[in-house]
Amino acid sequence: MLIRPATSDDAPQIRALFRIILKQMELKKLRNLNQQRLNLALELSFKTKECRLSKGQIIVAEVDGEVAGMAFGYPSQADGDIDELLCHYFPKVGLPAYESLYDNDDSQLTKTEWYLDSLAVKPKFRGLGIATALLKRLPKIAARCGKTKVSLDVDLTNPKAKKLYRKLGFKQTDTLQIGSHRYHHLMRAI
Repeated sequence: MLIRPATSDDAPQIRALFRIILKQMELKKLRNLNQQRLNLALELSFKTKECRLSKGQIIVAEVDGEVAGMAFGYPSQADGDIDELLCHYFPKVGLPAYESLYDNDDSQLTKTEWYLDSLAVKPKFRGLGIATALLKRLPKIAARCGKTKVSLDVDLTNPKAKKLYRKLGFKQTDTLQIGSHRYHHLMRAI
């Protein structure tokens, strides 16, 4: 397994993994959108350097030349910018213009946090330690961004993921609402 920064060529596979998360989140804004256009907009966003390497950072786990998993996050000060980047291509592909994917998000990141927005592993690669390998790389990314903590949100209905995060040193700091789901906000000092 190789953990590496994502390239623009990885965008289609990253988009497919990100869609797994969006489906689980059941966001109202995305329910009635043309799914092919949504895929195109997300893929175009993930191809940008801003989304992959500067404002946001995406790393992938590669197994036998295939992207098996991805982690997508950003320093706290880029929180609003990332949402705008993800929505930027919506009108360009014929979707409604949105500033945010989320109807409500009561997240309040602190200045010290590097936030893990998304972590996903392809179903056929689950149980092989890919999520753990990606999570172990995050402190280095956070430190390069001048952050002292890595944070994430985990759906209350996903105890298996919460167990993994706790095993890796994440501790619950808050509970919040994103869309129609409740999440635990977890944090780990680096």
